[in-house]
Amino acid sequence: MDTQQTILSVSQLNNQAKFLLENKFSHVWVEGEISSLRQYSSGHIYFILKDASGEISSVLFSHDAQKLAFIPENGQKVTLFGSVSLYSPRGQFQFKVKNIHISGQGDLWEAYERLKKKLESEGLFDAVIKKKIPVYPEKIGVITSADGSVIRDIINVINRRSPHIHIMLRPSLVQGDIAVESLVKSIEDINAHIIPVDAIIIGRGGGSMEDLWCFNDERLVRAIANSKIPIISAVGHETDFTLSDFAADLRAPTPSAAAELLSPVRDDLAQYLDEQEERLLGYVQSYILSQYQTIEMAILSYGFHKPEVFFNKNKEKFNNFATALVNFARSSMDKFSKKLEVKSEKLHVLNPKGVLNRGFSLVYGTDGNIVKPNSPLLNGDEINIHFSNRIANTTVNKVEKK
Repeated sequence: MDTQQTILSVSQLNNQAKFLLENKFSHVWVEGEISSLRQYSSGHIYFILKDASGEISSVLFSHDAQKLAFIPENGQKVTLFGSVSLYSPRGQFQFKVKNIHISGQGDLWEAYERLKKKLESEGLFDAVIKKKIPVYPEKIGVITSADGSVIRDIINVINRRSPHIHIMLRPSLVQGDIAVESLVKSIEDINAHIIPVDAIIIGRGGGSMEDLWCFNDERLVRAIANSKIPIISAVGHETDFTLSDFAADLRAPTPSAAAELLSPVRDDLAQYLDEQEERLLGYVQSYILSQYQTIEMAILSYGFHKPEVFFNKNKEKFNNFATALVNFARSSMDKFSKKLEVKSEKLHVLNPKGVLNRGFSLVYGTDGNIVKPNSPLLNGDEINIHFSNRIANTTVNKVEKK
């Protein structure tokens, strides 16, 4: 044996292997079939992931298992996301699972993440564009399947808590390829309805990622974001998140929870009205009291008992104001009269009759228009010469140019 060669202990070898494995394979997707699955009371799930020529021990810890939308079973073909680890004390190689998708969902998940990033970059999920959910709605619209448990749950919750609220159901498909068109049309119809609603619940029960996939469609997400009426998304279970949830004005973990958010308990509403009544009554009483105090102070004032004192005190002010008003009126009339005289003189000077009185005359053609220096005038034309006191009708015998 070479004495210069480093000799490792078992623990050192395991630790070095652990370091290399966990750094090299920290984020890995792996596909295989579940077998030998065991779930303990702690919530941890242990199983073997295998394919035709190999297998690996795998573990899904309870805090990650609680986030799953389905229960893993033996024989399922799945895609796992996680990291490779080595348990040093035993030198045991295993795969630590963070998430599980039924086979084929890995591609869906990647498509989901790509679209989410795209819509996020456009600001479609920003809090600043979210519409306010009404606290005391009178009428709500519900978009879901007409024969599912969702609408029954919503009706039961609202009838129990706020029976005065009216529910308008817009039946829609909630699963499959053609469900997107149905859901988008439902949103558009409610927004265009002649009798508006205060809020909309859009939802369905739980299911696999494929079952809920229509709620990740870009057309539906944009329709939700563009709705003029606030929308609460209630799709699947509490652990299910779709892109519709991010676009909605509010996300509820379940359809029943969405109904509760829109239906204040009737007793709470009655208490609120009582409080508002007391506040209003207090305000009215305070206002009446302040007006009464103002009147009392006026009655006790000296001027109220001796009005002639107030009159004499302000008499000189009134007289001065009256004199100033009369003087202003006279000054204005004088200025107006002078302007009128000037304009009258201008009109007199420009009056044609004044020109005629000074020995001038006006020549008119047979068409009644004045014959101007540049007007055509031929031998034989008839003209009318207007003097100040008579009109002469004559015929042109000769026209000479000057």
